[in-house]
Amino acid sequence: MQYKIYMRVVKLILLLKRESVTGMTYNHKNSGLVRAIMAGCCFAGMTTAAWAWGHTGHTKMGEIAMAKLPKGADLPDFLMTDEAQTFVGELSAEPDVSKTAGRITSVTDGRISTEPNAHDFERDPGHYIDVDDNGFILGGAVKLSELPLSRRDYDTAQRSATKPAGQTQYSAGYLAYAMIDGYQQLRKDFGIYRVLEVGLKQAQDAGKKKQIAYWETQLDIRRKLILRDIGYWSHFM
Repeated sequence: MQYKIYMRVVKLILLLKRESVTGMTYNHKNSGLVRAIMAGCCFAGMTTAAWAWGHTGHTKMGEIAMAKLPKGADLPDFLMTDEAQTFVGELSAEPDVSKTAGRITSVTDGRISTEPNAHDFERDPGHYIDVDDNGFILGGAVKLSELPLSRRDYDTAQRSATKPAGQTQYSAGYLAYAMIDGYQQLRKDFGIYRVLEVGLKQAQDAGKKKQIAYWETQLDIRRKLILRDIGYWSHFM
């Protein structure tokens, strides 16, 4: 388990370095959030409760990560509440809850077997990535430290694999891309949130009640989306 947690943090660091190469720098206004969640995941990985993994492990990791957000950092106040910790913690397990959505084919000794559907085929491989001791992803065509920019390019590269042949993004998994996709979504979320704050401030300065109500509603929706996106993303960390 320690190895898995360590590898997840290493993968994120590699991906964040790639971000700076592609013009989306890691030195972002809310990078403290990313660092805190990374630290929280490492810390949670060393607790007894997290060793069980499963729903309890993911929930505790999410809660601890939120509790470890740096005080006084340039982060919105709504992230620092007990409610936010609980919300993110519960959502951290959601990707596992939504797995195996296909039709149930059998139940044996309490074990449920399902027939995978489009939901399962597309999403389940985002939970893992198979890497050998030399840092190559299953198939030997792609190094973890030299990931292509997109899942599309990653899948293309995987199809040229020979060790063994016949690989795709789905056979080897695409956890790294699930991680970076969640990070980029949060960057977008916080950017929108700041724009909405400006809109509210301008409406308040102008004393326009209808516009104030509009911006407050939009901000409330965005807060919920941010917490949802943090929670869902934290599952893959």
